[in-house]
Parts: sequence; C-alpha cells; structure tokens
Amino acid sequence: MGDNNGSDTRGWQVVRFTIDDLSMGIDILGVREVTVIARITPVQQAPSFVRGLINLRGQTVTVVDLGVKLGRPGRTVGEQAHVIVLKQAHVGILIDTIGEIVPVAGGIEPVPSTMGFVENDAIEGVVNLEHDPVLIVSPEGFLDSMVTNSRGEKA
Repeated sequence: MGDNNGSDTRGWQVVRFTIDDLSMGIDILGVREVTVIARITPVQQAPSFVRGLINLRGQTVTVVDLGVKLGRPGRTVGEQAHVIVLKQAHVGILIDTIGEIVPVAGGIEPVPSTMGFVENDAIEGVVNLEHDPVLIVSPEGFLDSMVTNSRGEKA
C-alpha cells in the first residue's frame, strides 16, 4: 500500500468498516477475507489489544482489537462479531460493522495532526470517499506495531 500516497493516480479499492465512530478502510489487496465469528478463545497474558484466537477452517488466527491500539475501549464480542482477516499473517482485526468495497481514485493524504493518530503505525493516512474522510489501515504498519508492542518496546 505504500505506493498509494498523494502522487499515485491509479485506482485502488478499500474495504470500509467502522470501529466506534471511526470510519476506516483497508486496501482490498491486504485482505484475505471478512468473516463472522461466534467465539474467540482468550489467551492468557496476551497484550491488551489481542482478544484471542479463532479456528478458521483448521487454521489458527489471532484476533486483535485495533480500537484498543487507537486508544478506544475494547470491542464487545457478540454472537456475530466481524473480523477482517489479513493476507500477510494469521491475524484478524475485530471490527464493529463492515461496509462495502469502494473504489479510490486518488492517493492517501497524511492524517491531520488534530486526530492524534499521526504517530500510530497502524494508520497509513486518510482518503476522502464521497466527502467522508476514511482512515486507512496499513496492514504492514499494523503488524509491525503489533510485534513491537507485544515485546514492550513501544507504548
């Protein structure tokens, strides 16, 4: 996704979703699938953003709560929680609601400093979709910050 910054004019697509009141998106090329889960098995002594593990067709997937990494309260896992499973690793992001796949004509702009996510590696930037600003999750940055955070090297 790094080549989607302001100067790139190729079209690309994002999967829209929400966490709390945040409108978010992730490049569809970084998504393996979106699934509904009923149960997450907790993991003892895991970092606060790790909600637990799920079995996805015989494969163990770590479910993380991006909201916690963004300073939000943890997601409530109901009977039908949505998870976006990333292609790069056996990791899924717990979300509140899933939206549509939307085309993006332009590039990613920097996150405004007033939003407080400027120093968060999980957020790559922001795009405007139909006059609605959408925070773009960086799968690479998210996974890197997850590893760093679990080692206690970064707040």
